[in-house]
Amino acid sequence: MIESRLIRMLDDMKAEYGEDTLAEMDQDDFIGMIRDKGQGYNVYIFERHKTLKDICANDKSFDIDFDAYLHGFDGETKDLLGVDASEGEKFLDIKGVISSLKLRKRYFLATPRNGARSISSPSTTPKSPRWKNTSSANGRTFPPKPPGSNTPRTT
Repeated sequence: MIESRLIRMLDDMKAEYGEDTLAEMDQDDFIGMIRDKGQGYNVYIFERHKTLKDICANDKSFDIDFDAYLHGFDGETKDLLGVDASEGEKFLDIKGVISSLKLRKRYFLATPRNGARSISSPSTTPKSPRWKNTSSANGRTFPPKPPGSNTPRTT
């Protein structure tokens, strides 16, 4: 959601000033102009021209790239996401969510060829998913519901 907002802001700037003008602009001036918009900033998006989609497509360096992507946001956005949260308010606590997924050894990567897939580590595929017999009417498989969850699953 944050990335989408930043990309739309960049597209608006390209329409307003012209793509060639922005490309010829001094890097520091360009960064300053983006920061003046007050929408946030991310090094990966604006300087390296990589999005979360690009990071997820490469499962060999996903952990390193994703961590750099999260740390590439401006200070206020990092605080809201909970990137460097250790004590006190963690807001969205993205680091806690990542830690929880790592403990369960579940990463979800979206690749252009196979859609979303679950892997047990960034470089291997699980041999026997625990949920392989849990399927819906349309043949999709889902992990089991958490205990005490009575909410029906939707596809």
